Amino acid sequence: WSSDVCSSDLSERLRQFAIGLGAGPDKVRTIPNGVDTAIFHPRKGIAVRIQYGLDPQKPLIVSAGALIERKGHHRVIRAVSALNAAARGHVQLAIIGGAGAEGAYEQEIKRTISALHLEMNVRLVGSVSGPEMARWMAAADVLCLASTREGWPNVVNEALACGTPVVATDVGAVPDMLPDARYGFVVPVNDEAALGAALDQALRKEWDRSAIAAWGQRRSWSHVAQDVLEEMHSAIAGAKGMEQLT
Repeated sequence: WSSDVCSSDLSERLRQFAIGLGAGPDKVRTIPNGVDTAIFHPRKGIAVRIQYGLDPQKPLIVSAGALIERKGHHRVIRAVSALNAAARGHVQLAIIGGAGAEGAYEQEIKRTISALHLEMNVRLVGSVSGPEMARWMAAADVLCLASTREGWPNVVNEALACGTPVVATDVGAVPDMLPDARYGFVVPVNDEAALGAALDQALRKEWDRSAIAAWGQRRSWSHVAQDVLEEMHSAIAGAKGMEQLT
């Protein structure tokens, strides 16, 4: 499973950028990606943790995405180290993803784990299927996305659909996906202190996971298809109208 699949630059920020370049506001519409709710939905997290050999009593953070620098897994590792050093307890971190197209970074991630003596706390899961990704998300106390650049990161919406709160950096469409602190927290890019503080707060907070799941599942791929179809019909009708005028 790759969080980069279908993660095109679909965001209100990109729409505003296009308008700033001269596109008419009525000619630019953002159609966000959807989520497959048959796969991404709430599960009993404790049972999943036991299945994967994790301690069900210790907090679990999941960081998902290709093992590249941009995804910021190394920043999440350092945040977990700081949380454990501050007596937050033995926080567990699962990093899910395989090699990416932006350069090998897995060895640097492993060096960070080793340097911070977190071999017992951090698990490199590798690439997984969609259904398995959903199980990991449901098992997590929080999903963390520490990227420096994104478009519409599907992994955020998928975690929300599983009822899992999200801590993510302020990139791409993340503010659109996390518009309210009921669903998670948005932090500045490359601010590791803010990232750690938000994760600490997320692990302490009592979340309404049913409300989070309802928010994450509000938009299916059927909704996306319908929106695209409407835009195509509109574009065709507009083109026919221009032909009649000429």
